Amino acid sequence: MLRWNTLRGVGNSRLVKLSSTFPFIGYAILFNQYVSEALKLSESLVPDLIATTTTRLYFVYFGLMFLGLGSIGYQIFCPWINKKYEDSAEYAEAEHAITSNTLNDLIREVLDEAGKRHLGLYHATVSDNLREYYEHLSTSSPVARTLVTLLFGLGITLLAVPSAQSFVSITRRMLTSL
Repeated sequence: MLRWNTLRGVGNSRLVKLSSTFPFIGYAILFNQYVSEALKLSESLVPDLIATTTTRLYFVYFGLMFLGLGSIGYQIFCPWINKKYEDSAEYAEAEHAITSNTLNDLIREVLDEAGKRHLGLYHATVSDNLREYYEHLSTSSPVARTLVTLLFGLGITLLAVPSAQSFVSITRRMLTSL
């Protein structure tokens, strides 16, 4: 199962963030009356084109839908620390100077309660605690991480299908023309 800091590359991208609006407006854009009329016109001109175009629209629609739902899940469930910092070292370096003793004690308590103090040191440094806390958050909410991973994977796969179909079609035409 992917960790939040691994999902960060996809979840923080502008295109994926933008796709989170798709579940709300996608149907209106892809399947409005003008698109339907254009497809009917295409069918009368090139009969085989309509099946291919409609199928590709469905792949794009559902791909963007799943990607958008994954993005919404990522934005809701991924801890802000994992969204902001690429890894535990970056987080510890950025936050070390501004982490108070009180916050360090709270982080140590959270890690102790979660059984996540891997170093086993009672007097771990602030940086050690920050790194372990980041790693702890990266593995939080396993059900949400699994769902977001599946939605991102399914969305990307469905969006890749029309491109793969075009590639195969063009390659086939090229090879038969040789």
